[in-house]
Amino acid sequence: MSSYASYCQRQAADRAQRARLASSPDIKAYHRRLGLQWVKLAEKARVARGRNRKVSTTLRDAPAATAAQEPAKSVAAERLPKIRRACRNIALAATVLLIFLWW
Repeated sequence: MSSYASYCQRQAADRAQRARLASSPDIKAYHRRLGLQWVKLAEKARVARGRNRKVSTTLRDAPAATAAQEPAKSVAAERLPKIRRACRNIALAATVLLIFLWW
């Protein structure tokens, strides 16, 4: 499992715990909703990671498949930190917005 998928799973577990501990039904629903969003993100991360893994069907195709994936891997490796940062920023902004609207 990727570190991002693990992070999403931890966030989902944290939200589930907060939902259990909340005294207000609105707060419980809020944390459940956020937890489900984190679970969906974790699942998407797992699917995306599995999609990036290609298994060559023949031994002859193996070097060509590896050579073709190298540029894609480097582009993905460069973009992944930016995507993670953007997801964290979106999650933080959504949390702040929901807290602001709650008050």
